[in-house]
Amino acid sequence: MFKLFKKTEKTKFELLFLKIDSNLSKGNFNKALADYALLSDEYANSSLEDKEKFDDLYFIMREQLTLYMKIKELLLLIKGEDLDLIRIGLDTIFEVRPKLNGNNKLMNFIDKYYVYCQKIYRYKLAKKQFNNQLSEVYHLLREESFESALEEHRDLIFYFNEMDKYSSKSTESTYKKIIELKDHIKIRLLESRAYSTEAKYTKVKKKKKR
Repeated sequence: MFKLFKKTEKTKFELLFLKIDSNLSKGNFNKALADYALLSDEYANSSLEDKEKFDDLYFIMREQLTLYMKIKELLLLIKGEDLDLIRIGLDTIFEVRPKLNGNNKLMNFIDKYYVYCQKIYRYKLAKKQFNNQLSEVYHLLREESFESALEEHRDLIFYFNEMDKYSSKSTESTYKKIIELKDHIKIRLLESRAYSTEAKYTKVKKKKKR
């Protein structure tokens, strides 16, 4: 990637930098990361003149390998259910990545797995919202607030559709259960209204007899 060094005897920093960049281009990201510690030490021990000379290159290498560690961390987080931490990880990469012009192989790796993690995050978020909404619908059913339960059921469909966007799993059976739940709410609502009408009719009839 980098062809900025003159064809003269190279410094230890330059040799390490080129070695790391070569490993990045080959997809050997962990090897590159292991050698970065040596590069960092070499930079720290360089003269002020050399630091100024290599400052931009060191910054680019540091930032892109930091971003690599962030995506590796995100790949671990995405296996869990801490959506807040996953969101923070996604936001961090989203903020830094567009500003960074690093090694093409590494940048493609980061972009690929960022999209992958983002898709899983959105599915997990929609699933959490779906389960919360389902609990609310059942709560309203227990409270016999059937009209409210029917209204909340609309959001249940919305969250189901959001899950369906990001999951390749079969969701036909889940969708069937959602529709069955809606039908159940409608029946309970009709029964409630019928009972209410009957009760009012009986009350009026008793008054007339008096």
